[in-house]
Amino acid sequence: MMDRTASLCIHEKARKGKLKLDEHLAKARHNWAFLTEIEGFSRRDGLADWSVVVLYYSALHLVDALLHANGFDHGQSHSERNGALRALVRARRMSRLNIEAYLRLASRARAARYSEATLSRAEYEQLIAAAFRVVEGEVRGRLQIGTLRSPAFRALTATR
Repeated sequence: MMDRTASLCIHEKARKGKLKLDEHLAKARHNWAFLTEIEGFSRRDGLADWSVVVLYYSALHLVDALLHANGFDHGQSHSERNGALRALVRARRMSRLNIEAYLRLASRARAARYSEATLSRAEYEQLIAAAFRVVEGEVRGRLQIGTLRSPAFRALTATR
């Protein structure tokens, strides 16, 4: 786990849109660690809303790392990031299906933040399996890293 000073430094860079590849990976891991801490709430019907938001931001940092690794700028907004992802697809460095999985997470996270709709346990589990794991698998394969839960991934991001 990152120490508090490193975490604050990464947070400030993230706010300014200046994270490096390894810092995006560390932020994705940090978000995943938080998600596992609130796992009990996430698995209850109607209480997974904010877990989906955290899940989405973990995926966002994974795709930002992939964009960075391929020389693409993710920009300063979600629409700029989505444009960069479309360019990544055109360059054949990410599959269209995986971007659709990412956009599905983005849509559900936005709905969780701004609508009164709740998310069932089944919907949450489906988003993890059919959207997050798809994005994570694509990034993991392209960057040749382990999963967010693996010791290899922890070792990769612990020293950064």
